[in-house]
Amino acid sequence: MYERLFWKLPKVCRKPVKAAAGFALRGCGALLRFSPSVKRRLGRFFRFRIPSVARGLETIPPDQLGKSVLFLALGPHIRETRLAESARLAGWNPILVYAGELKYDPNEYFSFHAKVGSLFQMLFASWLFRGALIHVFAPDGAQAYLLCVAKYQPLVLDLNDTCKSHLLQLLPRVWERCERDAIRAADGMTHRDLRIKSLHSVDGYPLPRDNMLFIDLLSKIALRFGHERRDGEIRVVSVGFVGKGDHSVLRIARLLCGDGIHVHLYINPLQRDNDPDIADYWNLKRQSDYFHFEEPVYGTAYWQHLNRYDFGLAAPDTLVFGETPTSCTMDSWGGAGSSRLMDYLLAELGVIISPGLRFQWFLARRYAPVVVPAIGEFLHHPRAILEYALREKTKARKKNLSAITTRGAARRLGEFYAKIAKHAAE
Repeated sequence: MYERLFWKLPKVCRKPVKAAAGFALRGCGALLRFSPSVKRRLGRFFRFRIPSVARGLETIPPDQLGKSVLFLALGPHIRETRLAESARLAGWNPILVYAGELKYDPNEYFSFHAKVGSLFQMLFASWLFRGALIHVFAPDGAQAYLLCVAKYQPLVLDLNDTCKSHLLQLLPRVWERCERDAIRAADGMTHRDLRIKSLHSVDGYPLPRDNMLFIDLLSKIALRFGHERRDGEIRVVSVGFVGKGDHSVLRIARLLCGDGIHVHLYINPLQRDNDPDIADYWNLKRQSDYFHFEEPVYGTAYWQHLNRYDFGLAAPDTLVFGETPTSCTMDSWGGAGSSRLMDYLLAELGVIISPGLRFQWFLARRYAPVVVPAIGEFLHHPRAILEYALREKTKARKKNLSAITTRGAARRLGEFYAKIAKHAAE
């Protein structure tokens, strides 16, 4: 929930600040390991700090408590809306307490929602909740540490990323210890990809008793507007965080633009236009009429924009050009999921992807209308390869995406919640 703060700090300050935060979290975790009855009393005592949350939680009908799940979102993301959709379809009542800014309408997914201003207020909300279980959504395990080790109810953990996925010089070791302890304290986990399973096998990461893979599900309400190619141009879109090093798509974008292919870039909203990491992209925009910076869009407008394009780009320069990553481990990249890839699939775009992203490569091959590996001949003649791929796309059979939709996952999620609640009661 403090990602924006870290992004605003100079790079040299980020690691020591995270180290200090990690030690502070561990100290607070040690102090707050009270008995359940004490936590419950403390929650009631501090309800004045979160009056709107307290009122909302008290309005849950008693007959719905056994099927109510509290979503705690440390950094609001579209992922919790997808699992909320599945939970509702499975007969559960999802409730949202979050920190940060929402990029969606919570009324569409949650029976009640409220914003808090700090991690401690979120913890007090979890102590006040009387429903069946809590589902925590966090950027990484370290940020969920306090909610996990000081939990009052059965708790399911869902991580967008892991600390161990990053090479250790970029993160303090205390951050990894917090993440391991958070996972160990959770009663179960929903996994968006295979990274934690890989860390369990390779690095001895703990795993809770119950685990279930739920990739970034496709929404039942997503909109399709159809693709129209009236100008004969080929248009490639890249969505999400970009920068330098392992986060760069600059060279492949320059290669595509050099062969007369339009590249449209939608950067992560957390990134600033004057961020030094994207200065080279602005230079490319000035140098080439084929490179386009696009403003961030949300909701229906986002899907309208995606449907303007022919291909989605999921190929970092490091993998495309056969280099060794400097920020993330190869195991992490191989097992990582991607919400941007799932958006490309739902918009029925062709996908340009590096086979080194093994899990994403598997998903693309299974669900995309056409897949273009960003290797070999593609690097020498990208336009010819993409023109051929477009012809193949028009002939491709429509893929069945039902298994990776919110409706398709509803039964599994409902059974998973019931199992967590049952095991916690034993």
